[in-house]
Amino acid sequence: MNEIVRNPQEFNYFLIQHVQKRLSGTSVISVDEIEAIRQSILFVLDHAVEKESVSDRFENGKQVIKRKLQQAEQCYNEILTTYQSYGIESFEGTLREIGTFFTTYDSDYQANVSCAGWIDYQLAHGADDLIYQGIDFISEYLRRMALEVRFLQNVPEQLVFEILSVYSDHLGFDYRKDINNLYQIIFDQWISKWVSGGDPRSSLLLTLNEMSYVYDRFLREEFPATLLGFLDKNTYYQQTFRQLQQRVLALKSVADLSNLFLTEMEQRKELRLTPPMAATDYALLMQSYDQLDTEKRMGLIAEKMDSPYDLLDYLEQHLEPNGFYLQLFALLSVETITGLFLLLSSYGSLEEDTQLYLSDFRSFIASMSRENQKKLDEALQHYHLGYRDFS
Repeated sequence: MNEIVRNPQEFNYFLIQHVQKRLSGTSVISVDEIEAIRQSILFVLDHAVEKESVSDRFENGKQVIKRKLQQAEQCYNEILTTYQSYGIESFEGTLREIGTFFTTYDSDYQANVSCAGWIDYQLAHGADDLIYQGIDFISEYLRRMALEVRFLQNVPEQLVFEILSVYSDHLGFDYRKDINNLYQIIFDQWISKWVSGGDPRSSLLLTLNEMSYVYDRFLREEFPATLLGFLDKNTYYQQTFRQLQQRVLALKSVADLSNLFLTEMEQRKELRLTPPMAATDYALLMQSYDQLDTEKRMGLIAEKMDSPYDLLDYLEQHLEPNGFYLQLFALLSVETITGLFLLLSSYGSLEEDTQLYLSDFRSFIASMSRENQKKLDEALQHYHLGYRDFS
């Protein structure tokens, strides 16, 4: 942008004339606004081919920018017809903001302004808004986004959803709000599955054996020829692969790969506990309970309460003497104890000390045989509780 150095008097005259066009009536324009217009003019002139006057160069630069704007909008529309956002909010919001850019872009007075500050969806290799401005930034951002979208198009939708489901379950986040770049996650899984010799068309999750093999291949820099051939076709994918390679090589051991890749996890089966009894039946049972002595109370609960939900309600509502709950738990069936254990674990209640029965329950579990304790641990690992209707 050496237009000022080339002919400062002509440029300053054009700037004054251009600013005056911006004014209407008695409007006042600030020094900052004048400087912004000046920078905009320089941006346009920088896109022009050689012409005799500043005015001619400015008009030519606007025509060049107009063509770039049309090309960028065409790329944008192609993305709109091919992308799958998977509900990721930052992706959808960014596309809306870019759509607004095309309807509000002003090459006369704000040519160097882009919507970089509005973009929430971070690309794996983003366009630097200190290097790119205005339409140049949007063009470069869309070019890179198109490459990411194109890669994701080649990955079966069900495999992407599989990764997103495990991602959310593993990290405890809603991927729609948490993920700011889907391509990077899927690329890393896809490529690593390829390196492992597994079939990325059936699942992108790595087994423990595959992770070990992947780590070894990265250390040795030994990769399938088909993979290298794929990467050679696109510098953007090469850049993503090199980034993945650097992250793997920075790890201290294969065990650290679990923080980088998503692995196959044994699917926990859904377990539906015995539903609670009707409210009226529960109330009648409690009336009978209140009329009995301590020993008979234990027998009544052990005989009549099949549902862990009812048992938990009872435990939280009744305060009995020390030792009562330990004896009660000993009368309950293994199935009822297991259900109560899963229920308390799912609520996080086993870590609390607020109620006497919790202390007694932990003591009872500790007193169980190793075989029964192992069964409880296996139940916790292999089952999760199904939905309970609280209505």
